[in-house]
Amino acid sequence: MRNRFTLVASCLSFLLSGSCTSSNPQQVVDLGMTPDLSVSADLASPPDLTTLPPDLVPGCGFGQTLSAGSCACDTAHPTLCNGNVYCCSAAQTCLPAAGPRGETRCSAPPVREASALGYDPVRNNLILRTGTCLDAGQNPVLCADQWTLGQITWDPQTPTTAITPRSGSIMTWLPSKQTLLLFGGQTTLNTATSAVNDLYAWSGTDWSKLAPATSPSARAYSAMAYDPGRQVMVLFGGVDRTDNSLSDTWEYNGTTWRMLAPANEPGAREGHGMIYDPGTKRIVMHAGLVAGVYDRDTWVYDGNDWSQLANNAAMAVHGYFAMAYDPGRNVTVLYGGENTMGGNTVVLGETWEFNGTTWTMRTPAATPGKRTKAVMAYDAGRKQMVLVGGNNGTNLLRDAWTWDGTNWTQIY
Repeated sequence: MRNRFTLVASCLSFLLSGSCTSSNPQQVVDLGMTPDLSVSADLASPPDLTTLPPDLVPGCGFGQTLSAGSCACDTAHPTLCNGNVYCCSAAQTCLPAAGPRGETRCSAPPVREASALGYDPVRNNLILRTGTCLDAGQNPVLCADQWTLGQITWDPQTPTTAITPRSGSIMTWLPSKQTLLLFGGQTTLNTATSAVNDLYAWSGTDWSKLAPATSPSARAYSAMAYDPGRQVMVLFGGVDRTDNSLSDTWEYNGTTWRMLAPANEPGAREGHGMIYDPGTKRIVMHAGLVAGVYDRDTWVYDGNDWSQLANNAAMAVHGYFAMAYDPGRNVTVLYGGENTMGGNTVVLGETWEFNGTTWTMRTPAATPGKRTKAVMAYDAGRKQMVLVGGNNGTNLLRDAWTWDGTNWTQIY
């Protein structure tokens, strides 16, 4: 009782002095500190601990999916490669050696020539389709497969929409519609009468057949390039169903084709090349089999008329070469092709570049070797040209090479 009275007396004193103490040290009450009751208890549900945070999720390799906490081959890529690191499709084998940039590599597409190759900048990959391949007995057949080359490896694709196998078709990116266009070709091997004029658009997963009100006549081995200034695709020439070369100019605006009537018209041709040169804002067309004879001529189209540029007499006459524009270096690159000598086909293996005015031959230490009817496109992801397949005069090819402006490098 004594301690209680002492505390009460001290507290009466607190009213005057502002403090309250006890003579018993164990019963000191500090009324100057009030508990913080402003923070309420956290009654929220605890975080979902069944999902791993991003930094703990296993990084699965190409062709794999995460299953039961570990990586496994997905249904489209059943072949397990290199110590469970990645998976390839059933049509491929595992390549033990990494690519030149350390990338994963499943095996390349089968051999082929006269294919179509286009770069899809939305999905950052190349699409390879059509052409002449070999069957199991090593006999020539039209290719029915489709492949994509991304920044990791080749991968076969199986679009739902069926496209009749063909060779000599062309493929070009149409920016205004964000799609690759595939046009024409011959649907029976080495048969001019089988040429078609159908037009397909690529969505990234499937093809859709377009039905423009007007179209160019059926043809193969024509050439096409997109003019961004006028937002039209320009097409010239090709070989028709009567096996005759054509000299007509067409434009496609994303909806329909329109035939033009320029005052000056280049000679009828097939196996030529076309690109758009943003430096000069003109379509550039080069050489090919012109009226049955290989040529080295270069023409430019400004949207109104064609005009011919001066030739480089040191350049061989040629056709069926690979040609594409390099926007990183502002040059057109041309490789290989063929011509004739003494009635025999001569396959070429030269590298040429065009700066908008002049063709210049390049002499790299290593080259892809002689080949005709190869395909080439600029890969913005690699910032290099990619050259695929062709025919060396004896065999169909399946290798792939890149060109950086100085050297050719084999990547497959």
